[in-house]
Amino acid sequence: MKDFRAILTSIEKHKDLIEDIKSGIYFWRLSDNFFIPSTHLLNSLGYTDHDSFNNYETWRKIWHPDDKPVIDSIRKSAINLHEREYHLIHRLINKSGEYDWFRTDALIVYDGLNPVYIIGSTNNYDRFQNRINQLEVDKDNYKEYLSATDAGTWIWHIETGETIFSEIWANNLGYKLEEIQPTSFDTWFNLIHPEDKQKVFEALENTLSEDLPYRIELRMLHKNGSYVWIDYRGKVVTYSQDKRPLIMVGTQINIDKQKKLELKLRENEFKYKQLVESSYDVIYMLDGNGKCTFISLAFKNLLGYELDYILNQPIMKVIIEKDESELKRFFESVKNSTSRKELKFFSVKHADGSTRHFKTNAISIRNAQNEFIGFAGTATDITDEVLLEDQLSVERGLFKKTLLSVSDGVISTNSEGIIQIINPSAQKLTGYLEKEAIGKPLDSIYHVENYESDLNDPFRLKRMFTKEIYLVKKNGKYIPIEENISPIYDIDGNLDGNVYVFKDISDQLKQAKDIEYLSYHDYLTGLYNRRFMENALKNFDQKMFYPLGIVMLDVNDLKEMNDEFGHHQGDKLLQLVSKSISESVNEDDLVGRIGGDEFIIISPNCSKSKLRNLKDSLRAKLMSLELNQRPVRVAMGCSIKETEEESIFDVQKKADDLMYINKQALRFNLK
Repeated sequence: MKDFRAILTSIEKHKDLIEDIKSGIYFWRLSDNFFIPSTHLLNSLGYTDHDSFNNYETWRKIWHPDDKPVIDSIRKSAINLHEREYHLIHRLINKSGEYDWFRTDALIVYDGLNPVYIIGSTNNYDRFQNRINQLEVDKDNYKEYLSATDAGTWIWHIETGETIFSEIWANNLGYKLEEIQPTSFDTWFNLIHPEDKQKVFEALENTLSEDLPYRIELRMLHKNGSYVWIDYRGKVVTYSQDKRPLIMVGTQINIDKQKKLELKLRENEFKYKQLVESSYDVIYMLDGNGKCTFISLAFKNLLGYELDYILNQPIMKVIIEKDESELKRFFESVKNSTSRKELKFFSVKHADGSTRHFKTNAISIRNAQNEFIGFAGTATDITDEVLLEDQLSVERGLFKKTLLSVSDGVISTNSEGIIQIINPSAQKLTGYLEKEAIGKPLDSIYHVENYESDLNDPFRLKRMFTKEIYLVKKNGKYIPIEENISPIYDIDGNLDGNVYVFKDISDQLKQAKDIEYLSYHDYLTGLYNRRFMENALKNFDQKMFYPLGIVMLDVNDLKEMNDEFGHHQGDKLLQLVSKSISESVNEDDLVGRIGGDEFIIISPNCSKSKLRNLKDSLRAKLMSLELNQRPVRVAMGCSIKETEEESIFDVQKKADDLMYINKQALRFNLK
């Protein structure tokens, strides 16, 4: 400890030595913010006055505003974890008023557990940053791709537990990003379904220990209380010098709809398999020569043979001789028909020598080229159940009847896109009757078109952005639909067609659009709300919109109006002012209510004369207003952004300051 203090005392005594070091270093004492930068560091920024930077807060003033919270956060995190060093890439303003990129490597000196000094090396990083800037275009393209695919992104600082989630990441779980901040590893892990946490640990362990890509499908708790399926993918992108994983990044996609459909299909597949295996009837398939290629377990249960006894053997092997000719004629008629055929009676030899009586239904099987390749059918034991013939005839078409009775529209095609089945709901939605649709190409009956707003429209903020699928009915009417398409495979795994399931979502779409409208509009005035206008301000801060005019307005005496005449009159005052503002602005201007009595106008491509005319028009319109025999007084301030170098927020603040001055003048009846 004595040697430690002696070193620190020596550093303070040799301030001149530190200042003369030919490298960008600094010395900072945390207890009183005593700060010594080297001459080389100050000269690299164009400064010559050392005394102006003898305090850390003075040094902090030349940081870029956007970098300040990041620098503070990283330093505090390093101290909290009792780390010896931390590293930064940040911007400092030079003597000319421009920002340069620097890299800082800082060493924290502790007295026991207490941080006492920080010694930093800060050197110009511009040449490296130029390369980063070259990558910005790729970054923007990547962000557009992620946005188009609804993919959220995440960054995990593995050792500290710090995380960064994108807005879409939060949206996929029903949240706004601000609702879950501050974020950490626990923010994510606590939302995982308890049954999935173990496999998450195992996947992370494989990724971190074996440098494997990270991919997992898991359930996460949605804001509405339900669990949704999420696809996570990621990769470790940064390692320490001793190969410890430090930073991991990745994407997150909501696959709830697809996953639930997949699980439902698996469930149905299992049910259908169980149905076949547990069926009392014999289910069989024959090739074109009458040899058995498939037969269900009921064959063994009903007739006592092992399945191998008949598989790859002529089906006639078990048929009573007197019924062979009748059965051959039956299959010949099935072969020459596209419909299901029924033989109401034939006899089969039981393994014990007895005779059992069956009826069968069969259809011909055709390949993608509509060539005959065999038969599929069921055989029902009617030995003791002849009286159930009517009931069994219902079961023949159970699958088709179930399909035709569902409320969603269902169209089934073969592999060539020719319609095989169209249920009543699909007939109603498309406007085509079954007789008009069966045997026709799908695209002649089922017309689907996609619509979306123009992404290149700079004023798209003034409209809702939608991407919808529309069904064009026979009468030319468009209706929005939700569509699912599933392939159909034959027994050999070849694509045999598709099933199109769709439904009218007009009501849901209207409700969604209503909700979207309310999220961006002020309920009282109908103007855009603060959230929308803040985003609009950022979006219009582009060279193509300069000069960009900003007008800030404030309704005077709103509180007095509420107190004297009631809040309904105060609301009426706000509505009167908002209507007058809307009637006075140009077509391309945006108007929003951003506070109780505050309004803002954003006017793109607005010259000074145009802004002056707008201001005069607003003043004339507003000065003519009165309510409850009292004049309406609205304070106003204007400012204009003409170059990229100006801060849009400084321009807005200038307009706000001028509005406040005008507000005071109005209060004291000054012109």
